[in-house]
Amino acid sequence: MPCLYLIDSIVKNHPNYYRPLFEQNIISTFAHVFGHVLDTTGRMSLNKLRNTWNVVFAAKTLHALDVRVQRELDPKWPVQSVAAIAAAAKAAQQAQQAQQASASASSGTIHINPAVFGKQQKQATDENDRLARELAARKAELMKLQKEKLEMEIAMTNKQIEVSHKQQARKVFIRPKRFSFKGRLPIEEHHEGIIIVVLVSRRRQLNHGCEKRKGVHPQPGQPHVFHY
Repeated sequence: MPCLYLIDSIVKNHPNYYRPLFEQNIISTFAHVFGHVLDTTGRMSLNKLRNTWNVVFAAKTLHALDVRVQRELDPKWPVQSVAAIAAAAKAAQQAQQAQQASASASSGTIHINPAVFGKQQKQATDENDRLARELAARKAELMKLQKEKLEMEIAMTNKQIEVSHKQQARKVFIRPKRFSFKGRLPIEEHHEGIIIVVLVSRRRQLNHGCEKRKGVHPQPGQPHVFHY
């Protein structure tokens, strides 16, 4: 029974689309449900539901439904002719229209001024456009601020990296050792070290104690080798 009440609700609330679809199988569906309802109360409820369909389904369809239920399931089921079903449907429609007219008269009629309504609608549209433009401007401003913040963070990071590199360069700097005079040595014997060849004057030779070395008397302008 719940499925029939569901179909009843659908076809009455959305008759234009769903009524033709359910009408194709409504006879077999109703007969199937009726055959599983054995108590008298349930069958009376189905009969009341069927009588509300006079304004929903076609008269021929409802007549065929009555005939099948009476022949196959319940001989006491009342069968209405096509003309009787059509007359009942017409009377139900007239009663429904009269009820709607009475309800409209009691509630009153609302008159709408097209000029005022159109003006209000235009104002609402303008307000929506203004809000949309304001929202777009705020989004653009937010994106600009985020971009500037990102650029500042990148600049600060690069500056920190540069400072860190300078500090590391200062830490790894090795002060050169003081070199001592080794005398005149062939350059090819010290290819693995750092060799400095200078022109030694007589005063430079005296400062480095060249006169103390036996047998070594460098001449002015003569190249000598310092190794460190």
